[in-house]
Amino acid sequence: MSAFDLMMPMIDVADRLPPAGQTVLLRGTSGYMRAGGLDVRLGFYEPEYPRAPWRDIRNDSIEDDGFTPTHWAPVANLPANLKPAR
Repeated sequence: MSAFDLMMPMIDVADRLPPAGQTVLLRGTSGYMRAGGLDVRLGFYEPEYPRAPWRDIRNDSIEDDGFTPTHWAPVANLPANLKPAR
């Protein structure tokens, strides 16, 4: 368990996926950070893109740059500029 888990409980993507299209806080591993490095991003899950369902708020695949989501948490009251582009 990390200090981040103590501040905000996160849901394992293996246990449950967020509702489609809902912006969430994502935690995962990054291919561009040191081995085992954690990264935190805003994004959403979109099953309409089965090859790359994890998207950033610009609707680009977040997995293309080496990020692999492992956990997520809901985010309340997001400003409009941080909601997914559609």
